[in-house]
Amino acid sequence: MFEKRVLEGTDDVLRSQRNATENFIVCDLPGFAAFAHQVPSEMRVAGKEANQWYGGMTYDQSVADVRRGDTAGVAASDRLLGEMESLMPVSQS
Repeated sequence: MFEKRVLEGTDDVLRSQRNATENFIVCDLPGFAAFAHQVPSEMRVAGKEANQWYGGMTYDQSVADVRRGDTAGVAASDRLLGEMESLMPVSQS
C-alpha cells in the first residue's frame, strides 16, 4: 500500500506562505520498498553521503533490508524517539 496525501498548510504557516501545503506519504513496508525501487538512480544519494542516509550500505542494499525486515536498528531508533518524546510536554485529562 502506498498513498500520498496533501493537506492545506497549518494556520501558522499559511500566514507567511499563502499557498503552503503539508505533504504526507502513508505506506506499509512493501509499499515503501516498491516506491524506493522506482526512484531514478540519478536521484539516489551516493558516495560519502550514503554513509549518513543508508547506514553505510548502497541504496539497493538498504531497500533489500526493508523488504527483508531488518530490525537491527530498532533499539537505537526507540532510544532516540524516547529521548525526543521526553522533551515534549504532556498533559492529562
